[in-house]
Amino acid sequence: MISLFAASDNLSPLPFPKDSAECEKLLLAELLKAPPVLFFDNITSDLYPHKYLCSAITSETLTGRVLGESRTATVGTRTLFLANGNNVVPVGDMTRRTIPIHLDAKEEFPASRVFRNPNLISQVKRNREHYASCALTIISAWIKAGKPIAQCKALNSFAQWAELCRQSLMWLDMEDPAANVFSTMAEDPERVNTGRVFNGLVLAFRGGPFTTKDISQRINSSVDSAGLREPLEDVGCFDGYSINRGRLGWWLKKKVGWTIDGIRLNLVAVDAHTKQPKYQLSISKHQE
Repeated sequence: MISLFAASDNLSPLPFPKDSAECEKLLLAELLKAPPVLFFDNITSDLYPHKYLCSAITSETLTGRVLGESRTATVGTRTLFLANGNNVVPVGDMTRRTIPIHLDAKEEFPASRVFRNPNLISQVKRNREHYASCALTIISAWIKAGKPIAQCKALNSFAQWAELCRQSLMWLDMEDPAANVFSTMAEDPERVNTGRVFNGLVLAFRGGPFTTKDISQRINSSVDSAGLREPLEDVGCFDGYSINRGRLGWWLKKKVGWTIDGIRLNLVAVDAHTKQPKYQLSISKHQE
């Protein structure tokens, strides 16, 4: 139904790419056709933040090597990206690039559900121009009304969409269409697990500086280290029962500058002799 507002033709579903390399080849090949819609159907994994997919959603163009040819091409990305799957969620950087829609038929067998208007798809196809014009009329009316702005969280990288689509709907006293974006960002598994580690480090070091060696010693010597051990296990910093300081150091480096629940990880110094980084967590006043 959503795709009909962008394209009148039936869609050809695409498999969701397994990795970044496959994603680059698939997107470039498809975008060379300048399609109005790209549809990833029946995803069985989460919506992973492949580099080229993230770039295609936030950038106006995408450049890559053409499959089977020794040349590169630059393609436009003015395309509607759609995806569906059972209990699929965007993760990582895809959380701010995706508007999640949760559909629950509340029936044991949704495939046998009886709709009030079983011919709705055919109806919209026959009168697509009318329905598309209705959507555009909302935006036009908002512009003619002087573009009134409702107070809401900024959605960086999508300013034009937020202005034309988000603000026009909120002007009609409808719900913020980006509300699910912010809730999904807050519920992102990576963010949740990182927050658990941050809270464990706050309890362990009471706001003082620490190194990966300090964390390792704390876990090995502390009688009650579950508040720190379990979150670090969940983010992959352990080899069996022992903490992997190399992985831990890599993980901390990647999380410098992150702020979760008012707790921010900072790099405060690097030991001149051991070259070991020293970190510290700062806590905003409303969290103290």
